[in-house]
Amino acid sequence: MNTGKSGGMPPEVRCWKQFQQALEKTAKSGDLDMLRNINRKMIAALTQRGAPRSTLEQQARAELAACHRGIINALNQKKTELANTMATFRNQQDGLSAYQMTALSGGDSTIDIAFEGKTQQHGN
Repeated sequence: MNTGKSGGMPPEVRCWKQFQQALEKTAKSGDLDMLRNINRKMIAALTQRGAPRSTLEQQARAELAACHRGIINALNQKKTELANTMATFRNQQDGLSAYQMTALSGGDSTIDIAFEGKTQQHGN
């Protein structure tokens, strides 16, 4: 088997290790466009290569797949967190809008509070 120039690592193994390192580095940087580009190139390389041709290559591809799954899971978690943050923000905005609509409608800005049978007014 050809071991190439990089520390005795076969080129077909080195290729998948390079994809793994690029995915990890790019995911850490948060550059989603670059991550998408690397993912496309990785899919094309996997498709072109076909089935692994050695145990070492199979192991390298399994490690790449585990790395890829981890990144996808982390991105999905961030997406869920962002959706929750946006929902909270939207709910706060809805409440603020309702308050502003009430204030703008010229309605009575006082609030009647019934306490122990007595009514007290609070507000402007």
